[in-house]
Amino acid sequence: MLALAAMLGKPGHSSPKSFDAARSRILTWLGSKGFAVSNASANSHTELPEGELTIETDGHSIWAMRFDDRRSMEDGAIWRVEATLLGSATSPALSLRLIQVRSSEDAPPPVASGVPAVVASIAKDVGLQDAGAALRNNAVRINGPKDAAWLSDLLLNAHRSQPVILISGDVDASADRLAARLAGVAHVVSVDRAASNQLILQFGRDRAVFGSAVRLYRPGFNADSNPYQHPIWALKGTQLPKWMTNDIFEEACAISLEVGDLDDRAPSFQTVRNLLSEQRMADSEKRLRALREQAESQASTAEERIKQLEAIRIEQDSALEAYKTEIRQLSEQVKQLRSELQTTRRERDEALEEARQLRYQINNQWVEETINGSDQDEPYYPDNWDELELWVDEYGEGKLVLHEKALKAVKSSPFKDIPFAYKALEYLVRYFVPMKQRAPDDDALFQAEVDALKELGLEREPVGEALNNHRYKQSYRRLYEGKTIWLDDHLKWGGGFDPATLFRLYFHYDEASGKVIVGHLTTHLPNSLTHTS
Repeated sequence: MLALAAMLGKPGHSSPKSFDAARSRILTWLGSKGFAVSNASANSHTELPEGELTIETDGHSIWAMRFDDRRSMEDGAIWRVEATLLGSATSPALSLRLIQVRSSEDAPPPVASGVPAVVASIAKDVGLQDAGAALRNNAVRINGPKDAAWLSDLLLNAHRSQPVILISGDVDASADRLAARLAGVAHVVSVDRAASNQLILQFGRDRAVFGSAVRLYRPGFNADSNPYQHPIWALKGTQLPKWMTNDIFEEACAISLEVGDLDDRAPSFQTVRNLLSEQRMADSEKRLRALREQAESQASTAEERIKQLEAIRIEQDSALEAYKTEIRQLSEQVKQLRSELQTTRRERDEALEEARQLRYQINNQWVEETINGSDQDEPYYPDNWDELELWVDEYGEGKLVLHEKALKAVKSSPFKDIPFAYKALEYLVRYFVPMKQRAPDDDALFQAEVDALKELGLEREPVGEALNNHRYKQSYRRLYEGKTIWLDDHLKWGGGFDPATLFRLYFHYDEASGKVIVGHLTTHLPNSLTHTS
């Protein structure tokens, strides 16, 4: 489900004691779950009704554990935690995997939680680092342009392997709860308006976050990144809602499994166990060679020869047992991999079927809500243009595209009733597109569109002769996805020529994609009556 890898210690303070300190906190965490470890420097295996714990170590610089928490077994699935500590003197490190294990095909998944609490404890007391930046168990508060420089360095760090969750606007302690839930997996940062403005100046609105919103910046972000690869959520109020934090958690978990080579970053417990087993067998073979050489060169009597041969036999028995252990482990691994393959195939088939059912349900629900007006979400119509792009992302349902020229036009729009403009955009999504996509004999969607226009006091008309007039034609031309489109339809509200009190919205409906491309608002485009825009 998730994987993390981080250096141990606070930035700029490398400590050889970090390995022991992190292991101590893991052992304390295991003890709180009923698993006391008497000798942390030795291999061990403990199985209780509450779970199963296996520890593999070389006794010095490699320590790994696998813990199956069976307290949720009655519900059909458990969480498996695999953690590995490396005790390098200069760069001690921690890796961890959180895995979902189901006991049967029909078992429901365990309740979603977050990164094991022990990671937040290590982040707080021992320290965790991602490319030199601290991974905290609480949200970092950024205030003003000076702190924004630090944030910019973090976002642009080419070696960063964890995402940055950037929260703009006033937010309460829910930001800290999200940071604790994602400890070691993501950087959670809250910015004020001044810092947000600094990001806009540096990266532009497409790649910044402003107003009340949350954005996830994937590893590898730069000033030229595709903004759609870094998802954004509109935030209402001061608390991060549960659905949003769950979405962010899932995004961060998915990224944790995608960055770099997973087996190199966060090796599985079985991989570490195999490595240690190979080391033990190599050490045993080395000792056997030394004993044989010693027997051949030093044994001068039959009694000494017998002692040397006995030592060789004991070492061979030990090596044989090590080989048998490795064979058992490999057999278990093959069995586990086969089971995981079957589970993966089953989950893939279930996901495909679920996706088909969801598409069917969404289509039916959309039609029903459009006809009956049963949408329970309270509509939100901002009184400013700053939230326009976020609003389209949130409410556009993927059916609405704002052309760059439309965005440029609204920045200087004198139109006073800004919420009305948002209502016109909502009309395109909720009524116009369904009307265009209806079945030929579906009169209900047609009438719903007519009624929506009437309620808003809008008129929808083709732009008419302007497209045939060489003087004005180019004003209605737009480039969309590499091809030319014409703004052949428009919405009208208000009369006269005062741009503060009249409203026009020019658009094109793309039959292939089912999307409305808004090319200009809120003023007149030139025609034989207006002459100029």
